Amino acid sequence: MNTNNTPQKNKSDIFPIFVLVATVLIVLLVTAIVTLSKSEQKFGNTVHGVKYANYVYRYAEEFHVDPNLVFAIIKNESGFDPDAESPVGAKGLMQIMPETFTWLQNYKYGTVSLDEDELFNPDVNIKYGCIFLEFLTQKYEVTSTVVASYNAGFGIVDTWLNDSDYSSDGKTLSYIPYSETSAYVKKVMNSKRYYENNLNDTSDSPENDGE
Repeated sequence: MNTNNTPQKNKSDIFPIFVLVATVLIVLLVTAIVTLSKSEQKFGNTVHGVKYANYVYRYAEEFHVDPNLVFAIIKNESGFDPDAESPVGAKGLMQIMPETFTWLQNYKYGTVSLDEDELFNPDVNIKYGCIFLEFLTQKYEVTSTVVASYNAGFGIVDTWLNDSDYSSDGKTLSYIPYSETSAYVKKVMNSKRYYENNLNDTSDSPENDGE
């Protein structure tokens, strides 16, 4: 018997309130997780970038190179700045040296028809960057070796591969004596893994217009 004036609530009254509170908490938790995931993806895309995807995929397919590797090199060479120019004269998105550009034109087409300032054109720069990667990929079997040669030059990398202190099989570099090249290879390979995991389809990207 209730001896005071305060009405008692039975379990059947409390249960619906508990279910409602639990449902609200679950909805809030799921919303927070989705928001965090989208924020992390947006941050990752901001850091890594997916600009000029149409050129990257076009020329990566034409010259049989991995588009994720192309994205990774652009990210680490120029940060997707088509007007980038290094102190030593490397130009454009993939930071191609003018003498390398001349050599690539002769290598691929047997003639030089483009001025070095064309390297600031994203279309031209990515095309010849992919031609260079095609050459390096055919020359070397290991991607990290390709990346090292893109940075240090394939003549130097050939010397390293022939030195047992740096390579045990003549294909893989177990040690890279240039600290800059060693750090570069690690950064590019990390970026490549990011693109492999996050760029399954960039066709809907607002940055996919090559502008």
